[in-house]
Amino acid sequence: MICPIEYPPPGEAAGLTFLVVDDSAVMRRVVVNHLKELGVTSFLQAGDAATAWSILQTTPVDCILCDWNMPGMKGIELLSKVRGTPALQGLPFLMVSAEAQPDYILEAIGRGVTNYLTKPFTGPALHRKVAAALQTRRRSLATAEATQSGTDGANASP
Repeated sequence: MICPIEYPPPGEAAGLTFLVVDDSAVMRRVVVNHLKELGVTSFLQAGDAATAWSILQTTPVDCILCDWNMPGMKGIELLSKVRGTPALQGLPFLMVSAEAQPDYILEAIGRGVTNYLTKPFTGPALHRKVAAALQTRRRSLATAEATQSGTDGANASP
């Protein structure tokens, strides 16, 4: 079954903050420019995964786009830290990497990546991956709200 990708509704992406993590300033700029085409206006950038991890400890973000190969902590390690942190584990995480070997992709999937995009990529390819991640995010938020509502209702006094 093919599930259609719903692009973010107008204005939705504009209200979200994206963390773009790559040791290449040029690649961060390319990703940010493609995100701007989707209406995203709020960006944080990190040149390495350790800096990204520090940002995540203090600043709320709505989506992470991260390279795999960087000096020091690798993007895959950042993914594991994010998935291992209850407050962050539902955060959409897109790996944007030149690592196209199936073993890398399978490892990222095993660690809970939301989506994987290989470099080089086109703007439309990035848009589709981000749209799919935001669709997953909307479903997760809706499920969490429904669960919370059900829990609240179960605890309500008559």
